[in-house]
Amino acid sequence: MPRGGTLSVTWRGEDVTGGQHGLSDGRYVSLSVSDSGEGIEPSFLPHVFDRFYRVDQARQFGEGAHVGLGLSLVKSIVELHGGTVQISSELGRGTKVTLRFPRRMEHLESTGLRPAEEKDDEI
Repeated sequence: MPRGGTLSVTWRGEDVTGGQHGLSDGRYVSLSVSDSGEGIEPSFLPHVFDRFYRVDQARQFGEGAHVGLGLSLVKSIVELHGGTVQISSELGRGTKVTLRFPRRMEHLESTGLRPAEEKDDEI
C-alpha cells in the first residue's frame, strides 16, 4: 500500500435471499477488508485464491517475498465454515476482500466446541 494509504475493516449482519453471493438463504456476518493501494490487474483476479500464486513475480526472494498461500488459506477456512470469499479491485484505487460467514453453528457440532450465547443485538 502506498505511504499515506488507508486500510479499512468493516463488518455487519446481512440477510441473504435468492442465492445472493452464491449463498443459501439465511443470516450471515459479512467482514470486508479494503485498502487504497495500487489495486490488482483484472487478469490476475481469477487466480489470487490459487495456492502459490503471486501477482508480483519479482518479489520471489528477499525482503517483501511472499509464498502465495494467504488468500488460498483464507478461502479454504471460510468455505469450511459454509461461507464465501469475494474480491474486487480497481487499478490505482485499491482492493476489497469480503468474507461472508453463516450465523449458524451446526458445522461445529462434531468438534465439541460450543458457541457463546448469541444475542440479537450483536452481529
